Amino acid sequence: MYCNNIDLLAKYRATIDGVTFYILPCDESTVWKEMLELMSIDKNDIKKARYSGKLDYLLDAALGLDAKYEPITYEQGLTLMEPVKNRNANRPV
Repeated sequence: MYCNNIDLLAKYRATIDGVTFYILPCDESTVWKEMLELMSIDKNDIKKARYSGKLDYLLDAALGLDAKYEPITYEQGLTLMEPVKNRNANRPV
């Protein structure tokens, strides 16, 4: 899960109802680019594939992710995260 309301250097892991969520910062980029970087996939490796093939390649790589980020609870996540801001309005949403 990418979000822009946490510290840009923070990386967390939360397990809710047996499902593990990785919480990563994303501010000036796209989730696609961030995922490629996280999975160490060079875009030239998937350049000639159709879009669905690119997505399959990325998702297959993501299934093997076992990052050892700091574990937090849902409640801790709520206290760590700042309000989501609408950049166009320059105020909290």
